[in-house]
Formats: sequence, C-alpha cells, structure tokens
Amino acid sequence: MISIRQNMDAFRRPALWSFIFFLSVSAGLALVAVLTGNFGKLQVRILVTTSVIAATSVGALSNSAYSSRTGNVQPATAGILLACLSAALIIIGIWFEPDTKWFWKPSATLSFFAIAFAWTLALIGIEIPRRYRWIKMSTGACIFMVSALVSLMFLFETSEEAVMRPTLVLAILAALGTLVIPILGRIFKVTGDKALRKLVLSEVEGGLFADENGKRYRVDPLPE
Repeated sequence: MISIRQNMDAFRRPALWSFIFFLSVSAGLALVAVLTGNFGKLQVRILVTTSVIAATSVGALSNSAYSSRTGNVQPATAGILLACLSAALIIIGIWFEPDTKWFWKPSATLSFFAIAFAWTLALIGIEIPRRYRWIKMSTGACIFMVSALVSLMFLFETSEEAVMRPTLVLAILAALGTLVIPILGRIFKVTGDKALRKLVLSEVEGGLFADENGKRYRVDPLPE
C-alpha cells in the first residue's frame, strides 16, 4: 500500500509538467493562428487534442491529490483510469472522425463521469470537521446525479423540462457545495493556526490511532 501511495505522489510532478506543456502548446497554436490568420482543420485538431490532454492532467492531479491526503488509492486510481480512457476516446474521435453518434455518445458520457469523479474527489479530500462531512457527501451525490442526468439528455437527445429542471437544481446545489467546502476547510485551518490545538487520538487497529476526523496516526515514544 505504501509503494502505491508513493507512486501516486510521484505521479503528480509529471502530471503538472504535462499540464504546463500542453497548455503552452495550445496557447502557442492560438497565437500563431491569430497572428497568421491561418487556422485550418489540422490546427483545430491539434488545439483540441492538447486541450483535452491538459484537462486530463488536471483531472489526474485532483485524483492523486485525494490519494495523498487520505491514503486511499483505489478511488484515485479508478478516477485516473476513467479520465485517461475518456480522453483517449475523444482524441480518437477528433482525428478519425467516426461518423456515428454511438461513438460520441458513450465517449461524452465517460467524460461527464470522469469530470464528476475528479471534482468529487477534490472536494472529499479537503479536511473539515466531522460534523460538516454531510456537506461533502451530499455535494458529491449532486455532482454524480448531474452527470447522470446530463448523460441521459445527451444519449436520448432530449431537453424535457421534467429532466432539465432537476438537473439545474442539482447543479446549483453542487456549485454551492463546491464553494462552501473549501471555505469551511480554510475557516477551521485558520482557527487551528491561531488557537491552541488539542489532538485527541483513539486506538483503531494494527497499533494505529485516529483523530475525530478519522485521520490516522502512528504514535512512537520519544527517546528519553
């Protein structure tokens, strides 16, 4: 488990450099197109491809950050694989242009859920007191329900009010939670920095201890 965690941490630096590189390529192509006035089909494909790879790097960073904060690598690994798979399908579609909606619809659906996965893990990885954790869970549920409803509308090509209205309601709640959770994390971090902090540990298993937020510690006595 420790080696997997170390690998996830080591993954973050290449992902950051990848994001910077492909973002720079996208910006360079856009500048060349504006300055030369030459923006053909090939340039569009390259620009969209580099943008997709940059966005995938951001999603991978969100997933690996969750793993680093919580030590739980399985959801992060699943999120990274989902992001890479959806990006690969979109890039294939950009370059080979399959003339079928049954290629684009599953590809877009995977992308919706890859975004939801990274978005949710980024929020869950933020440490807030236990009494506010229901906000993280409910926000994550709203995000996934929005992804599911958007996918249904895209798959069945519908924009019925019976589907659109709850989608908008859930999207507003998801946006609210996305704003509130980091603010709560910052509030309690600032409070902890200014006040004398008290750490209460309870033994759990395997000689490990956990605080009220569920974060685990290994306690070793100091040499006398």
